[in-house]
Amino acid sequence: MIRRLRSDDSGFTLIELMTVVLLLSMVMSVLGGIFISTISAQQAVQNRTDATNDAQVAASGLDYAVRNASEFQLSANGADQLLVVRTATAGSSVGWTCASWYFDASAEELRQNISAVGTVVSAPSASELSQWTMVATGVTPVTGSTIFSASGGKLTIAFQVVHVDDDEPTAIRFTTAKLTSVTETHACY
Repeated sequence: MIRRLRSDDSGFTLIELMTVVLLLSMVMSVLGGIFISTISAQQAVQNRTDATNDAQVAASGLDYAVRNASEFQLSANGADQLLVVRTATAGSSVGWTCASWYFDASAEELRQNISAVGTVVSAPSASELSQWTMVATGVTPVTGSTIFSASGGKLTIAFQVVHVDDDEPTAIRFTTAKLTSVTETHACY
């Protein structure tokens, strides 16, 4: 007995294959767009988080130093500002240190330096400033041209931080006061 080969036309036609490829292309385009927009949103959130963290770290350090200060001095160097604070240090006995912050308006930077009491702190040169610790970049005044303003024993701090790839600033505004019942004679300025 001889078997006959079947002439079965199983498989896909060219039109069916082209239709599947077209549908898969559309699905992949949609998924790719969603993926790209998710990555962009994540980067924007990371930029905002970085700016917020920088602003909060700067504000926290400033607030702590001024609240524990026997005295502070604020001076201007053109559009730049220098804040020098004689502040108490933490420990079993009270010690003192000179904490300084320099706002460089043209570079939009806030830098900090700590020095021993008795060290007279003045506006740093460019090379000296590069040795100071960078606290935050993208720093600008909230209003006007200054980030620090003093009245009596109170210091008002108002600045905003914008990350390089972000367009929304994180604003910090607060007023803090130095210690009122402590006098310390070591010079910082």
